[in-house]
Amino acid sequence: MSVGGGSTSLLIRAIGPTLGTLGVAGALADPSLRLESNGSLIAQNDDWSTGTAADALRQAAARVGAFPLPTASRDAAVQPSLTAGSFTAQVGGGAGVGRRRRPGTSARAAGRDGLQQGIALDHPM
Repeated sequence: MSVGGGSTSLLIRAIGPTLGTLGVAGALADPSLRLESNGSLIAQNDDWSTGTAADALRQAAARVGAFPLPTASRDAAVQPSLTAGSFTAQVGGGAGVGRRRRPGTSARAAGRDGLQQGIALDHPM
């Protein structure tokens, strides 16, 4: 993904087990998420609600219209503030099905509060 001029806050999620609760067969059981730029680690997460950012991630998802993640789910999420550049979101966690979706807003269009959002897990692995 690319970010244009200025600073942009993104919500990036790797959804696996929550897809299973929504009827998606073969969803990743425990995805992990890494965000890199030119080989440098920018952000990473495994099990979104176990870190200190859980409340901020929950609030960001609500602001952009993303479906909520259950507390203690093994889904992954990060909310970095990025400056202009190119970034790669990598999802680990084995083989399974995932989905990329930008509910409510695209990664290029800011929401009403300036937060941008995208989900990083996309194809069967």
